[in-house]
Amino acid sequence: MAVAVLTQVEGAGLEMYEAMSARVGLAEDPPEGLLVHTAAAGEDGGYFIYNVWDSATSWEAFRDGRRSAALREAAPAGIAPPKISVWELHAFKIF
Repeated sequence: MAVAVLTQVEGAGLEMYEAMSARVGLAEDPPEGLLVHTAAAGEDGGYFIYNVWDSATSWEAFRDGRRSAALREAAPAGIAPPKISVWELHAFKIF
């Protein structure tokens, strides 16, 4: 079942988003199972990422693999861990 994942990052701007996206190879080699990816600046200077994955298994593999490694390498010291919410989707349609 598809899942939606909302990641909220506080204390870092879109520069960190760009660095992380490059580090995980989002544009060149999208993670397996990623169906939709969006990112937006937050009002407080942080940012949000909203993704839809084909399954929780795909999300977890990315979270524990490429994403985790990129965070260790690129996250600034002292930044709070992102807040992550995950929901199973009842419906998912692209129009």
